[in-house]
Amino acid sequence: MPVTAAGTDLDALDRLCATRPVRAIYTMPTLHNPLGAVLDEAGRARLADIARRRGQLLIEDTSYAYLAEPAPTALAALAPDRTVHVASLSKSIATGLRVGYLSAPHTLVPALERAIRATVWNTPALTVAIACRWLAALR
Repeated sequence: MPVTAAGTDLDALDRLCATRPVRAIYTMPTLHNPLGAVLDEAGRARLADIARRRGQLLIEDTSYAYLAEPAPTALAALAPDRTVHVASLSKSIATGLRVGYLSAPHTLVPALERAIRATVWNTPALTVAIACRWLAALR
């Protein structure tokens, strides 16, 4: 995908989506790896609009978003009906804490649960317990 100084070339993305059967758009709109780009608010709104018009799912990876100050609006907030928000604790909390998480529209949860069960190994219970205890302490 072509890029501009601001990150992904959204015009090129829109053209691609008009000519090919794209079902989902995977994106790191905040601190893209390896570019380090942060998609501005107008770009985020445009990306959400492209996904709506083209009937696509957005997969928003926020692995490095915790480093951005101020935090930009998440795509999941702009298009909650079509965004799967994916992140992990291994980048932001502790590298050995190999626990990821996602949030998604309720209509997608059963399919995502089936896909996760079919494609990944189980995270060790001790690692999950540590992550849950740390997160509960933050409340």
